[in-house]
Amino acid sequence: LAVAAGSWPLLLAIPTYGFVFVAMGSWFQRVLTLNHEAAHRLLFSSKRWNDAIGEKLIGWLVFGDGGNGYRLAHTQHHRDEFGEKEPDFLLYANYPISKASLRRKLVRDAIGISGYKNLRPAFKGLFTPGRRGRALRYLSGQAVVFSIFALFGQPVFYLFFWLLPWGTYFRVFNRLRALAEHGGMTRSADRRLTTHDIRQGLLSKYVFLPQGIGFHLAHHVDSGIPMSKLRLLHEALVEDGYIVPGMTQRGYWSFFRTLAR
Repeated sequence: LAVAAGSWPLLLAIPTYGFVFVAMGSWFQRVLTLNHEAAHRLLFSSKRWNDAIGEKLIGWLVFGDGGNGYRLAHTQHHRDEFGEKEPDFLLYANYPISKASLRRKLVRDAIGISGYKNLRPAFKGLFTPGRRGRALRYLSGQAVVFSIFALFGQPVFYLFFWLLPWGTYFRVFNRLRALAEHGGMTRSADRRLTTHDIRQGLLSKYVFLPQGIGFHLAHHVDSGIPMSKLRLLHEALVEDGYIVPGMTQRGYWSFFRTLAR
């Protein structure tokens, strides 16, 4: 669409480019959800395909090294949310925070500072013994993506419709996603105290998070359930009395207003 828009009148091309930019920011969230499913070996029925497509391909091309590091870290996340080895601790720990502090975090995400901090280790790794191999794998994936844009005759689009959406728009979404999953909660053996439960409307399913991943409490109760079946597990937990009235947020806007208060 972006390539086609290059030959359109400016009044049509500019909003089209804006749409593609936003769509790509959302796409990163969705494709990394597939990577998450593969880490749980739920994307395919075959372990081999989960590893090959979910980790080695998706995990390589979407700003990763194609290794199993994410799976190992995510296993620790499920084992002990907010624990000493929690890999995502800095994204949602120590909440509630002041509005000014949250604003600073989101601004850093939106202008690319957080994205730069994520990219910097790969470039530093090129000059660090023991880390060079991983850095080369990480950057080789981006070289492949850049080559695809170049084959379409638009290498500069790699910057505007791949690197920038990932380094800005997606970073904001990723922080909000983490808060929607665990923000303001605490370390506990009771998953109801560690994880939020949020209903997803039609818009949030296609713009924010796919499928039923908003029922994140259900996911942490049983991480072996595919995201497409989380609603059914959520309903079963409600029937059993595990999830009580008032525990499930009506939607993301409602949740973020509550979190802000």
